[in-house]
Amino acid sequence: MRLKKIMVLASVAFVAGYFLACSDSASTLEMDDGIGNIPGYNPAWSASSKETPESSSSGEVVTSSTTPEPSSSAEQEIDFGDSKIQVDGSGVAVITDEYMEAVSDDEALELDDLKQAFDYNEAPSTFTGGDKTRFSVDDFDFSKNEYYCYTESQEWLGITKEKLQETKLPFLWGGAAYNARARFSLDFDSCQIFIKKK
Repeated sequence: MRLKKIMVLASVAFVAGYFLACSDSASTLEMDDGIGNIPGYNPAWSASSKETPESSSSGEVVTSSTTPEPSSSAEQEIDFGDSKIQVDGSGVAVITDEYMEAVSDDEALELDDLKQAFDYNEAPSTFTGGDKTRFSVDDFDFSKNEYYCYTESQEWLGITKEKLQETKLPFLWGGAAYNARARFSLDFDSCQIFIKKK
């Protein structure tokens, strides 16, 4: 009887030890380099396979043959055929004053006053400027700010979304390559840029 109890206890200990070992190896996989924490990561599925596992409503795994998605527009060649401005090899488009708009005399006087205050560090926080001349598309928020170019000839020009779109640069708002905009920038080299909150 005692031998039977020992055998039962040994069997229970063996099964418990087996489950504990499996549990430890599973948690090790989850902790390994964080890979186990990546949603959708399945080490048994090859990324090169064209068949993607899907779960049916019954819980069974079914496969569907799908072709790989085309590469994103950020990797595709961009067509600048219609663009009125050239883009250099590093993705920089120089914006000339042709694609900025003149401001009214009253607005120019107001901007002159704000710039003078800015030069003496007395401008309101709603009016800022700096030496930066190169901007990404996402640097502009025309719903909240107005952007101005103060030229070397001390004239004011407005930078607007509509005038910039006249360049027909495909990475601007609504352009065919808008999703690739991170690869490109707009250079206002002849300007000191000022931003006025609306």
